[in-house]
Amino acid sequence: MLPSLNDDATGLVAVTIDLSGSISQDQGEQALAEALSVCQSLNLRLVVGSCDTQHYGFDEYQVGDPFPTLKGGGGTDFDHASEVLEDFISEGNDVRVHLFITDGDTISWGREVVPTIWGIHSNFAIQPPFGHRVDIPQEVTA
Repeated sequence: MLPSLNDDATGLVAVTIDLSGSISQDQGEQALAEALSVCQSLNLRLVVGSCDTQHYGFDEYQVGDPFPTLKGGGGTDFDHASEVLEDFISEGNDVRVHLFITDGDTISWGREVVPTIWGIHSNFAIQPPFGHRVDIPQEVTA
């Protein structure tokens, strides 16, 4: 699903981090760090945003940039995230895949705008209604 390394026009990977009340800031930052690491190692262009019942927009992230500021803390509904992604694409942004990191505790999954990869942590019983699911193991602290 990710853009090919041999593709001259790789487009963007949009990453949305669910930071609703059921997810700690540490969980969100751990998941984002893993996503950033994969995108950096594959040299992919990345935009990052966060959401709860609202999506707070996308900011481009490049290697060496400060860690993005993430917002959230409310309920969980991904309908607005779908709308924001559609608007972002309609502004001329070539998003090829949407990586959505969540615990899956939501009242609405929104809709698939581009191919979607769901990074699910904390709740491995959840199956999203569309896209490809990837489990994110929790970090073990000693």
